[in-house]
Amino acid sequence: MKVIQTLLLVLAYSALLSACYDTDAWPTIHGDARNSDTTIARGFTSLQPIWVRDFPGAIAAAATIDGEHQIYVTTTGSAETNACHLYAIDQSSGEDLWCTAEVNRWAVGSSVLIDIEGNLFIGDDEAMHSFDRDGHLRWETPTVGAAISAQFASDSHLIFITHIGQVMVLTRGTGELVTPVYELLPEATYEPGAGLGDCLLGGPDCPSANTLAMDLSTGRFYATLRPPATSVTELRALQYDPKSRLITPVWTNDSLGGGTASSPVISADGGRVYVNDNDGNYLALDAITGAEIWNANIGYSPAGSPSVSTEGRGIPAGAGTSRLMAIQDLGSEGTISWSRDTVTHLGVAVQAAGDVLYATVRQPGTFLGVDVLSVNARTGGEHDRQTLSPSPIATVGTSVAADGTVVVAGINGVVTALREAADGAGAVERIFQTDRFADTSIEGVTVDAAACILSVPDADRDAHGTPQLSSLWDCITQNP
Repeated sequence: MKVIQTLLLVLAYSALLSACYDTDAWPTIHGDARNSDTTIARGFTSLQPIWVRDFPGAIAAAATIDGEHQIYVTTTGSAETNACHLYAIDQSSGEDLWCTAEVNRWAVGSSVLIDIEGNLFIGDDEAMHSFDRDGHLRWETPTVGAAISAQFASDSHLIFITHIGQVMVLTRGTGELVTPVYELLPEATYEPGAGLGDCLLGGPDCPSANTLAMDLSTGRFYATLRPPATSVTELRALQYDPKSRLITPVWTNDSLGGGTASSPVISADGGRVYVNDNDGNYLALDAITGAEIWNANIGYSPAGSPSVSTEGRGIPAGAGTSRLMAIQDLGSEGTISWSRDTVTHLGVAVQAAGDVLYATVRQPGTFLGVDVLSVNARTGGEHDRQTLSPSPIATVGTSVAADGTVVVAGINGVVTALREAADGAGAVERIFQTDRFADTSIEGVTVDAAACILSVPDADRDAHGTPQLSSLWDCITQNP
């Protein structure tokens, strides 16, 4: 079994390299083309924060990291004219290297994609933009709708879907269209800003809310789509042919109840696609036919994508009311292999080498406190726990650098970096651009946002009194 797993990792690494991913890094929102939220970097069984900082506004997607230890973060920014919405920061210190206002506030819904040459690709609701590593704009290509986090195709071109379902393939060098725009919803139109708030949790006004998963060996890619006026989201398979430069439909599975905030995840061998829906189901589908192989009910609606290891161990994302659990693919069925029922899971988990799992959870006995855990991914046993301060309230993504540095992004603009614990460690570097941590009644948000959170009705809170993620997002983004 270990030989097979090692071979799958080697093949996956080779495919990423051929498609121009920066493999010595965390180059895309979920770490790789198949959206696995896993890393070959060594996992740490003991953790310590090395720096924490904030950004103006809110964050809605994971940080990405290049092979030269530079971290990229998108944010809604401040209310000022020409505010920055894309930041590059130093991995070792957390300090700003540069920022740009070339992208608008709706870039917050995506993570930067990084190629092997260090070039950056990020969309907002006007265009797909490319920058060099120093923040100089290389090109812009207009889009209709917000360009959700991009991937690379097997021929190294850029591929992405806008939130209204337009599939675009562009050259990395100039941003020119490689194929005609493929419309998943031919009648869809876009009014600036309309429906983008629904993209966080896959709501009805954001038909294509998630990142596509690309099988680099076949050119087949998978995407979620919620047609207008329906409560069911589809998972669609499409084929990109580098020779003909055409996109063609393959199959549609329309069994995702209530929408989905989950990007699809391709298994390491390419044979299955995993996805969650908002009715509490974790599904495994046949990648060739789209037929359901099994369906495990996890009892809640995840606010993000699962982390799926080469062994088929899936860790569903948290949602503020959920337990931390692992679901093992046993072939004909999926079963919960372990569950931490006393732990409230909050974010998207990441599995690292050595069977180490990183997860963010609610700090016991607190209203909005957050701990990051290092866990044995096979058993659920806890290695270590560190409280994040200031609290990120809810996390929107965890990323892991090539040297194992763990970067946790919070919905309120707080980002924390952690390393392996060491004796005699120095103080945590704290870098704050706003005064909100000195003047708030709830740590980490403005006074107006705190009042908004406190006023959320009981019907929109979990058993611990914590507001649902959508309510937190509304409070924070409306009161920057």
